[in-house]
Amino acid sequence: MATDLSTVILIGGNRGAGKNTFAATLRGSKHESSLFRFDVFALSSLIGFTYPFETNPVYTELSFAHVLKESVAKKLGIPHEDVERLKDVPMSPEMLQSCESKHRWFQKPDKEDLTVRDVLIDEAASTLARNPPFYAKTVYEKHIRDAPSGKTFLITDWRYHHEYEYFRQFEKLGKIKIITIRIINENAPPVDTPSERNLDNFITQYVAVPGYQSASSVHIQNGAVYHYYQVVG
Repeated sequence: MATDLSTVILIGGNRGAGKNTFAATLRGSKHESSLFRFDVFALSSLIGFTYPFETNPVYTELSFAHVLKESVAKKLGIPHEDVERLKDVPMSPEMLQSCESKHRWFQKPDKEDLTVRDVLIDEAASTLARNPPFYAKTVYEKHIRDAPSGKTFLITDWRYHHEYEYFRQFEKLGKIKIITIRIINENAPPVDTPSERNLDNFITQYVAVPGYQSASSVHIQNGAVYHYYQVVG
């Protein structure tokens, strides 16, 4: 992506829509790109601009959730890499003891078998209630602010308007460029979690649809008209 500024690509979409698969396809992952291709649609106002998505292995993938998982791992006394693996397993007595001594519950679930996922949800809810831009700010200051110019970052777990607004202030200052894209997948399971619904009315610059679901050169999303732009994968 030819630009002197670093570019942040915010990738949103329902859980299970294929956000990570889209990112892996952009990065040139042989495994993912061999299984998937996406048809990308752009807002009418963007037609004629240089294609923003390239199969380019130098893309750097970032995650707001990585910051959250690091914090929870410390509280539970487990390695960061075990958070995902143990997420839906009832916590061991040792983990429960560490949790009760280090984690102040924001809204403790009314259940017996507490899991790491419960702590992740509670930690995120507590942090966002106190400081909505915390995760976006941490990612920006740690990975993006001082990065060499011209880098492109993929953030695959974009869920909130305030995350976009945090990065938008730096785009207005001419420090970064932002690209927003929503992955639309009719096979994604329905989810009613508020964090999955916050961007429902956000009009992204682009939408991406799995190629086998794309039957038209025009896509309508939130009343906005998107025209076929390019294929990824």
